[in-house]
Amino acid sequence: MIKRAFLIGAACGLALACGQKKAAPEDNSDANKSAAQPAPQPKAGKPQPAEFAGAEQLARGIVAALSVDDFKSYEKATLFVLPKEDVRKLIMAFMESDLDMIKEEMALTVKELGDQPADQLPAEAKEELAEARAFLADPKKSVATEANKVLVEMAEHKKGLPNIFDALRVEFAENGVNLKDVKVARVDLSQIDKPNTGEVKLPYSVGEVEVFFTLAGKPAELSLLLPVVEMPGRGWLMIDDPSINHGSDAEHDAYGENWSRNLEAAQAKAKPDGKLVFVDFTGSDWCPPCIALHKNVFTKKPFLDFAKAHLELVVLDFPKRKMEETQSAYNQNLANKHKVSSFPTVIVMDAAGKVLHRQNGYSDMDAEAYVADLKKTLGL
Repeated sequence: MIKRAFLIGAACGLALACGQKKAAPEDNSDANKSAAQPAPQPKAGKPQPAEFAGAEQLARGIVAALSVDDFKSYEKATLFVLPKEDVRKLIMAFMESDLDMIKEEMALTVKELGDQPADQLPAEAKEELAEARAFLADPKKSVATEANKVLVEMAEHKKGLPNIFDALRVEFAENGVNLKDVKVARVDLSQIDKPNTGEVKLPYSVGEVEVFFTLAGKPAELSLLLPVVEMPGRGWLMIDDPSINHGSDAEHDAYGENWSRNLEAAQAKAKPDGKLVFVDFTGSDWCPPCIALHKNVFTKKPFLDFAKAHLELVVLDFPKRKMEETQSAYNQNLANKHKVSSFPTVIVMDAAGKVLHRQNGYSDMDAEAYVADLKKTLGL
């Protein structure tokens, strides 16, 4: 559904509750090929702009709120402090700035589903096809409709903010980091774009801030990622849940052995058993909705049981950590082939490669609801 694919962050390379990060061309720079460091390192790129000092102040304030368990201060740093109409304008601006990408994805949906006999399409697929056709017929009307749906989803997401805040503190603790003991080593602002710059021209300064820490005088093995935007007259705000970026060593892989890294091998394995192939295009160590989808769905019993009976699983990852070059090139080629422009993107196909289902983003479903939705869509 469009509402699950294009929320506030869809255009700017960030994500809200159900959003995703835009896929970028493969980075072959020397900086990206350098040996893994003991702590996550910022990408080579733009210098630290002085005009983004407010973003650094926001980031340090969020860290302070986390360290003293001050949820109210944390909440004030989020998009939810804005009046509803301001948020709606922001959503509209971001979605309209990337209409070409959305049109391309909707056209792909029409092509993939429209070529199939209507009587063979599950109800969810028919609805998805109708929505895509409606979008292509009147994009501006569809964007306005979807923006209103996003506001409803955001209201639901806001209810879970205290739990998200607590979970983030717990994750730090589980990784051996007492927030009262760490010090902010530096705040990287180099991944923020000024208004009307960057790959996609946006009317706001927007991007990602990364906070690096020291613990007992040594670099901590994790950093904090904060998607942010500067709203005129409102200053800098966080537009998505923060996420923890773990050490950049290549051994950190959230996906286990039951996930293949080779699509063709999975298709060959699926054919004799009559299974489908479930492909997850993800940014496993930097993309908040990707991390949430994996944590809340892919590691849970309802999904694992369903997958064991019906699916061969494939993960095609685009991590920040260094990846073996052959695998990285293989993943990029498949992303290009399937026109993957945002993460997470899930594609379900049969053993012959016929696409049966495609979904962008993650809508905060738990594993049971996700599996029920998947069964309905696939007619299982």
